Amino acid sequence: MEKISIAAFAFCLSTSALFAMDSEERLTAQEEELRLVQETYDTRINDVMETLNEKDSTAFFKARAEGKYVTWKDFEIEMPSLQMFTIKEEPYGYTLKSKHNARESVTVLVYTRDDDLYYKTTIGKKASNDFSRMVEAIFEAEGETTSREGTACNSKAVSCIGGYEKGTPGKNKK
Repeated sequence: MEKISIAAFAFCLSTSALFAMDSEERLTAQEEELRLVQETYDTRINDVMETLNEKDSTAFFKARAEGKYVTWKDFEIEMPSLQMFTIKEEPYGYTLKSKHNARESVTVLVYTRDDDLYYKTTIGKKASNDFSRMVEAIFEAEGETTSREGTACNSKAVSCIGGYEKGTPGKNKK
């Protein structure tokens, strides 16, 4: 019984720290964790893409067209433990939900365009403006168009090569 009381006290103490933060401290902590998740995911995709494309520059694209490299397991991704968010796997990405404010969530899909990574984000409809701006700043595509409707590299393509010449929607699996 004493172990349960100690564990409950420790849990209350750790979660109370989340709620004791002011909004600026919370946004800073959220930004750090978003960047950590982005770096973890992106590093593994880049490593796999580089390895596959060493001998054949279209190997990663072909693998994605065949339905490979969709899940975290495919990339051997181990996400870090997070204090500010819960994280859930999505095909080609992830969803993060704030532990502090249920309205603050973002789904991030990571698409490849030749050897570059781009993000399609869907921010929770009732998220604060500060949270939305932070997410957009982290995952912005630096003004480049990542797809072109009417080409093989349209908005549903998870991977493209040769500019807009070839695109694949992949195969969603989980």
